[in-house]
Amino acid sequence: MSIETDSKLEKKFHRYWFRRMREKEVQPDIQSYNILLVVFGKAGNSTKSNDLAHQMLKSGIKFDLVTYNTLLDVCAKAHDYQGAVQWYIFF
Repeated sequence: MSIETDSKLEKKFHRYWFRRMREKEVQPDIQSYNILLVVFGKAGNSTKSNDLAHQMLKSGIKFDLVTYNTLLDVCAKAHDYQGAVQWYIFF
């Protein structure tokens, strides 16, 4: 599977996940966001993970230990050491 295809799947999953939650009148919570962070991380997409983390903060979602560890893991696996250091300092 190409990186482009992976990226398209990530976007579809992200949109699908939140659309289904809205249809069921469920407000995304920390666990919902953490699941998506893991999905983006497994795809090696630290940029999308970082964007989602910033979206969480704007939505008033407070990070938990899973969020912190996932963000650091995603950045490290993507060789985004600057991003990992920035999140480490933020925590």
